Amino acid sequence: MDKFQKINFQNFPGTPVNLSFDTFYSIILVEHYGDLFINFERHVLNGHHLIFLCPEEVLGISNYVSLRLISFAVGPDIVKDKSFVYNFGNTKKQFQVKPSHEEEVMLLFNELEEACLRIDLKRVTESLNTLLDFNLCSSKGMDMQDLMLAFQFNGLVHLYYKTHHRMQFYAEKLITPPKYLTEKFHALGLISPHGLIKKRILTEVKRQLLYTDKAIKIICFDIGFNDPAYFTRFFRKNTGMSPVGFREHHKVTC
Repeated sequence: MDKFQKINFQNFPGTPVNLSFDTFYSIILVEHYGDLFINFERHVLNGHHLIFLCPEEVLGISNYVSLRLISFAVGPDIVKDKSFVYNFGNTKKQFQVKPSHEEEVMLLFNELEEACLRIDLKRVTESLNTLLDFNLCSSKGMDMQDLMLAFQFNGLVHLYYKTHHRMQFYAEKLITPPKYLTEKFHALGLISPHGLIKKRILTEVKRQLLYTDKAIKIICFDIGFNDPAYFTRFFRKNTGMSPVGFREHHKVTC
């Protein structure tokens, strides 16, 4: 099975856009400037930035010069790929491109666009691998073993957060004691493993509230909660609003 599948390339010329893909991973190049929300958190970017979104994550951008996006599905063995895990398992979603590397990244996106137009899967795969490795190489000097553990945890959360809300499940998947995971997350300056799970759940609840017309009860069950009343209390405790109130307050045209 191919590493990358169903590849699509898009250009956006500065008009406001909301992006969220149910089953696709995305790499986005924001050129020069961007005022945007990633998973409902605001970021003001100056200079060229790369953004890495997993399926069901959300990008809303209202003010920018140019945005280029490549989206794709992946095969099941992708979780063994170090550069993929580093970029898409990373708790940080956006990375600034150093001015000395801007031309190289722009050329990679040009190659990706041309290869997609020609439906040249081999060339697309080569360019995507180069792009993923490029961002991995920029992490020199970090404790890669600890980082990869944290990013593998985050990658598993993206796969299983709808059915598994407890940290113990992910610790067992990684064959790592929960206490050790918590200590490593703290040492890296990351939010706790439990906090990361909760954050991912809340992002998806918000996405469904704003970008679908699903009933609150349906969203509750889809995210893995069995009790709508408990689901409402959980959401209110972490956002200050009920699900209905949040939807009414932040109405978005999908």
